[in-house]
Amino acid sequence: MFIATAKSTIGTTIVKRSIYTVPKLILPSSCTNTTSSTAPIIPNVYSSLGFQTVWTDYQKYLCDQLTLVTQGTSFENYLPYHLILKSAKTTFNTRIFNLASAVHNNHLFIENIIPNQISSVTNDKIQPSRVFIKKLQDQYQNPNLTWEDYKLEILNKVEENLKSGQGWVFVVEDFNKKLHILTCNNHGTPYFAPRNQSVDLNGGVNNHKDYELLNELKNELSRSENKVFKDWTLPLIVVNLFDVAYLPDYGVAGRSKYLSTILDNLNWGVVNKRIFQN
Repeated sequence: MFIATAKSTIGTTIVKRSIYTVPKLILPSSCTNTTSSTAPIIPNVYSSLGFQTVWTDYQKYLCDQLTLVTQGTSFENYLPYHLILKSAKTTFNTRIFNLASAVHNNHLFIENIIPNQISSVTNDKIQPSRVFIKKLQDQYQNPNLTWEDYKLEILNKVEENLKSGQGWVFVVEDFNKKLHILTCNNHGTPYFAPRNQSVDLNGGVNNHKDYELLNELKNELSRSENKVFKDWTLPLIVVNLFDVAYLPDYGVAGRSKYLSTILDNLNWGVVNKRIFQN
């Protein structure tokens, strides 16, 4: 999806190079910018400038940088998702990891906010599925829990954990099929627990919830077979919290409004399909 192959001939030798490119999005007619011929819009979320900044310009920049750092290496033929997994465990590949994670996360983010063509026809395209809500209600042991309640928890957790930093917020499904809110500093990933970067290590770790998370992981490990942690976390909802995602349309102090707007305008057709259903 992201890789294009370029060929060139030097003498009698054919040289191949893989180039990461911005994927072409399938946009509904509602995203057409009727006022000009510039970038599309995302209704209720992004103006033409906002969308061009977070996707057209930023994603191209990330893809170009990822191409530069992987050219001529053993990594150059991998998709961003596989680059994340291959580079996450080695500190000397941190730049590759950060770029691959950013490329992958931003694509997931845009996918879950693009409106669906048939959202007005199919009800599950515009609201959480019954499976999603049932998971939340069972976890919180509250049969009256709604998406609005959970949305407030997401907003509060972001304000608490990513008050002034850059990063991502995910709603993820773990190997027990439970849902969690995961805030990742910088370009953390939900796919590999040691690199989700949910704790900001720039200062002291003095938040009691960080210790609760550590104890939760220890307890999970003690209950698992062969003392192996089953790190099978998958993202369902992704929101970009880097300033590039909200500055053009929401301003310097508009991150909270931006996040709330995103959560009010998710494409539930995409999110619902990401949920594991057996």
